[in-house]
Amino acid sequence: MPNASNPQIGSKEAALLEAAPDAVIEVDASGRIVLVNESCERMFGYPRQELLGQPIEMLVPQEARRTHEHRRERYAAKPATRPMGSGLTFQAMRKDGTQFPVEIVLSPLRVGEAMHTAAVVRDVSERMNLLAAMRESEAQARLLFEESPVAAWVEDAETGALLAGNGEALRALGMGREEALALGGAARRRRLEADYEIRSHDLPYHGRAARLVVAQNVAAQRRYQEATEEARQRAEQASQAKSDFLASMSHELRSPLHTIIGFSELLTDELEGPLNEKQKRFAAHIQRDSQHLLTLINDILDLSKIEAGRMELHWERVGVRDAVEEALAMVRPQAEAKGMTLENRAEPELELEADRMRLKQVLLNLLTNAVKFTPAGGRVLVETVARSRWWIPGWGCRWSCGSGSSKRSIRGRVRRGRD
Repeated sequence: MPNASNPQIGSKEAALLEAAPDAVIEVDASGRIVLVNESCERMFGYPRQELLGQPIEMLVPQEARRTHEHRRERYAAKPATRPMGSGLTFQAMRKDGTQFPVEIVLSPLRVGEAMHTAAVVRDVSERMNLLAAMRESEAQARLLFEESPVAAWVEDAETGALLAGNGEALRALGMGREEALALGGAARRRRLEADYEIRSHDLPYHGRAARLVVAQNVAAQRRYQEATEEARQRAEQASQAKSDFLASMSHELRSPLHTIIGFSELLTDELEGPLNEKQKRFAAHIQRDSQHLLTLINDILDLSKIEAGRMELHWERVGVRDAVEEALAMVRPQAEAKGMTLENRAEPELELEADRMRLKQVLLNLLTNAVKFTPAGGRVLVETVARSRWWIPGWGCRWSCGSGSSKRSIRGRVRRGRD
């Protein structure tokens, strides 16, 4: 790009000048622009004709022009090349008045007898924005680190020396920053390990190998866990004591009831003399309610024995029909009182490997419900079925209402497999 002020420039040099990514400006001794390249036009928004011959201060914000004139005069007195990236940034101004940061390389340039200045201008807006974002991010990270409710510090990976620590770390250690700096890494951990859970992560810190150490206060959590465990143990001990007491009181609880039941039976059988109707009714009430209470006590004691781990099962071969007959005999008085018939259809040859007493109790519970929920005049029957290795006693009850044309049935199953 030939130029009137620099006729020596050739086409090759002009092409290189125009291809430069940064703005190139040549200024004469009076501070007026004598040469610009295409990048300068794009950067400042001026066409070339509007720049040539104008003072360089037109590209400087109004408030900084006087300062820039003084700097230009000082440079003209002692011209020297100032490289890019020397740490100096300035504000430049576009045609539309917007300002943006730039870095400038200045070089003295002799043109004939005159001394000119060549300036290479680089727009550093993107870099400055990035640096500002990085500084903001660092400030936020530093704030989060300092204000974190969790104790944290950075220590040298090799020596354990404290490089940085937040306020919570100092409070946890119970000392000032100077004291903490004098404390070794292992000593810091020992000081906190009783009440804190400590974790560390390797990370670079200002060009050196370091560790970020985080100490989480778990004292409250540990106290809660200990209190919960203690409460659980107390509850278990209380439950065990209750179960042990009830299981051990089997004889003491049952003996008085057996006495009451025995004497009430003597009264109702009139072995010691006849009773009038009112006395018979009272004796029947005593016998019935005593039997009911004994049943409740047996249920409670059985459950308590299971909880206490003291339930013992006595395995033996039990004839199913015999077990059913024993259970039927116990509910027969209630059935007869309702005008019901009981029928045992269990197969004589079927046997179970079971605890006779527990099996009898299961059958008694089922038959008691059958008698209880069967209308007066109905019929209760028991059937059994054998399947593979399982012996399955079943019960069913049927009853007739009115003429007997309507029949209903309930069926249940109790089973136990061989070990």
